[in-house]
Amino acid sequence: MSDSPSGNSPEVIIVGAGPAGALLAHTLADHDIRVTLIERQNDFEREFRGEVLMPSGVAAFETAGLGNVLVETPTTRPNAVELHYRDRKAARIDFEDIGDAGPLIISQPELLEAVIGRCAQKEGFRFLRGSAVNELSIDSGRITGVVTNDGEHISAPLVVGTDGRGSIIRRRAGLHLEDSTETFDVVWFKCPYPDSLVARGSPVMVSVGGGHLYLGYRAANGRMQMASVIAKGSYRDIRERGLDIWFDEIRHSIPAELGDFALAHREQITQPFVLNVVCHMLPRWTVPGALLLGDAAHPMSPVGGQGINIALRDAIVAANRLVPTLRAGGSEAAVDSACSLIEKERFGEVAKIQRLQRLPPRVLFRDRWWSNAAIRLLLLLAGSGFAQSTGRIPAVAQTMLYGDGEVKLEL
Repeated sequence: MSDSPSGNSPEVIIVGAGPAGALLAHTLADHDIRVTLIERQNDFEREFRGEVLMPSGVAAFETAGLGNVLVETPTTRPNAVELHYRDRKAARIDFEDIGDAGPLIISQPELLEAVIGRCAQKEGFRFLRGSAVNELSIDSGRITGVVTNDGEHISAPLVVGTDGRGSIIRRRAGLHLEDSTETFDVVWFKCPYPDSLVARGSPVMVSVGGGHLYLGYRAANGRMQMASVIAKGSYRDIRERGLDIWFDEIRHSIPAELGDFALAHREQITQPFVLNVVCHMLPRWTVPGALLLGDAAHPMSPVGGQGINIALRDAIVAANRLVPTLRAGGSEAAVDSACSLIEKERFGEVAKIQRLQRLPPRVLFRDRWWSNAAIRLLLLLAGSGFAQSTGRIPAVAQTMLYGDGEVKLEL
């Protein structure tokens, strides 16, 4: 196929219709910027998608005028965190007691469909569903567009890669991601949700100790989403030994009500999915004509549930810089300058969050006397009710919930 007609050609091509790509596409189109959004999947029902919106992520939707989308799509909101040392309850922290609404658990596929539906109402928006980008068009060292798997050449002043940790835009642009130094992976699986937890407000369940960490919360579809931390690369051994043997081992390290309930409903546990944990950031997110955002630029660890929230904040900052630049004519130099400013504005927060994400694994995932002693001390402090009695939460938790400073749409 030939190039897009110049009168209808996009001003921005966004590759990857995840949260960052969809939110950026909507915000640009809402401000009369012509956008083509390309998504290689025909639907959003992937094996695993981030489901936890922190208050910072909710604020990103609200500042973009999409708060109503969160109301219209399936969500759950836990009222507390229950902390366990292995299988014994150590503390409970109610979000209401510390003046916080807590995280919002979303159905990401349904949320993305809703945002894309809003985008489709905007003039100048085009969505290519089930279309992959094979190559980038390059002219005199500058990226000028993309070539899709069906041979369509699409030209634009800017290509934005929001296509995740395996980003094709990153690879084709020559921006290389170094190997991660993380030492753990995460196995995610779902099972029915116990009625006993519903009666307690569907708290987030966390169990630590003995070098293990387990997390459980009520997903938007009403099932229990559970996560088990394992040594990096050990999932093959787990599969070879058998998932039943693995589950028998871990159920003694999680709260008994969860372990016994899951065992009684073992046949309803979905096939586990292993997440290869990466936590790293490119030193450079942009080259002439292209910009990377979200996991394409800085894959996040699952610690603290930050990936989706940081990516959404990337999108808001990108919109703040790109809309006025493109409205003013969008010369090559101006577009490149705007992309450099986006990288500069976002680099500090992402670096800080990733530093914070690397700290807990050094203590929580080691079965040593000192690490178990440190965990028990932390749980003792949590159980003392300090946060509830003072109405304050630790600075680290504050950053994980709200981000490092305010990010809002300034258009």
